[in-house]
Amino acid sequence: MSLLTIIQDVVSELSNVGTPPTFISGNTDSTVVQMVSLLNKEGQHLAANYPWQVMTKSVERAAVASTSGSAATDQGAIETICPGYLYILDDTIWLANQPFKLLGPLSPQQRTSLEAYKVQGAAWYYWIEGGHLWTSRPTYTSQTLKLRYQSRYWVLDADGVTYKEKFENDNDTTLLPERVLTLGLIWRWLSRNGLPYEQEALDYTHALEQYTSREGTRTILSATEQADDARSNRAIIAGVMNVTGSGS
Repeated sequence: MSLLTIIQDVVSELSNVGTPPTFISGNTDSTVVQMVSLLNKEGQHLAANYPWQVMTKSVERAAVASTSGSAATDQGAIETICPGYLYILDDTIWLANQPFKLLGPLSPQQRTSLEAYKVQGAAWYYWIEGGHLWTSRPTYTSQTLKLRYQSRYWVLDADGVTYKEKFENDNDTTLLPERVLTLGLIWRWLSRNGLPYEQEALDYTHALEQYTSREGTRTILSATEQADDARSNRAIIAGVMNVTGSGS
C-alpha cells in the first residue's frame, strides 16, 4: 500500500469524513494534512520502538586506515556508515578475518581510563562519540568492518531506491505492516478529534501484538538436551565448532 491508498482506506473506513482523496502531495484539505501528519507520527513510533527485521541492515566496508598516531581510530560518521542509523545490534561488530568481535560500546568512563593508562590488552573495543564510530586500535583499509544495525527508515520513496523516515509522495510505500499503520492512523485521528476511540485502539494493539510476535523466526529449543555449545565434548573456538568426541 502507498501513502495514497492508506489515506483513502482510512477515509473510507471513517464515517462523516468526506470523500476519499484522489491525491495527497500538495493537497491542502485540513483532514488530509492532519492524517498525513498522524500517519508519519505512527510510522516513526513503530520504527523507533520495535525491532522490525525488514529494517535490520547489514554493513560491510573497508576499515579506515589510522593516520593520527593514536591507538583509537575514527571509522567515520555513523550516519554515513549506517544510513538511517537507529542503533547497532548487540554483538554484531567484527573485523573480518579477526578471531574475535569488537566489544562495547565503551562508556565515557571506560574510554577515559583507556586513554589515561594507554593499556590495550588483548581485546578490541568500539564506541560512538560525537556521531562517529570509533575503534580502540589502529585499523587498515585491508581490514573489513562488518556490522548490523537497526534503521529508522520505514518508508521507500516512489523512486523505488531511496529509504526515508516519513511519507512525502503519493506513491511512497512502507516497510511496516500496512494493517498496523492503518489501524494506528484510525485511532490516532479519532483521539485527536475528540471522538470515541477505545475499540479502535484495542484493535490496533491486538494487530500490533500479532505482527511483532511473528516477526522473523525463533530458535528451536530442546527440552531433552543442552544447547550444542554447552556440551562437554564441544567448544566454540574463534567461531568454529570443535568436536572432541563422537557423541551426538
